[in-house]
Amino acid sequence: MKPKLKDRFLPLSYLQDSYSQLHNLTQGSMSEEEYTREFEKLLIKCDLQEVEDQTIVRYLGGLDPKYAHVVELQQYSTFDEVCVLAHKAEQQKKAKPLKRDFPKPFPESQPFNKGSSFPPSKPTVPTPPTTQKNQAPQKSQTPPNRPNPTTFNTRRCFKCQGLGQIASKCPNRRVISLAE
Repeated sequence: MKPKLKDRFLPLSYLQDSYSQLHNLTQGSMSEEEYTREFEKLLIKCDLQEVEDQTIVRYLGGLDPKYAHVVELQQYSTFDEVCVLAHKAEQQKKAKPLKRDFPKPFPESQPFNKGSSFPPSKPTVPTPPTTQKNQAPQKSQTPPNRPNPTTFNTRRCFKCQGLGQIASKCPNRRVISLAE
């Protein structure tokens, strides 16, 4: 009776279309539960009688790779265990994403501390104060919370041993090795 009903009400290409859908099934934007339901529905439609290991491989082939890789690392023996592991992997990924935000380095315009700032990219040469007979020498015009710009000239580059820059900003491409 069942074959007669299938012949009467199902199109000729029904079985072939079901196999094609099963073969091309991927998780995509579906959740793991929706993908599992769709996979099992297509298995029933196709009336597949295959070894359980083949079904597991077929299932993992369509599962999202970020979940499939996690499931493959675990120990499983049945299709139901694979489905449970896939569900757990999805729940963990949703609860705690792996993307880690590392702190970004300070841009050159911002100081590490409030009281200090980065050295300028080019060494500055201090200009001697000009004094006249009637005038008293002027004090430095730098704000009290910033160091005097002449202190930057005392920095020594570890690469070229030059004054006024640091190794990361060194204009020289040669490296000097120091011997004892």
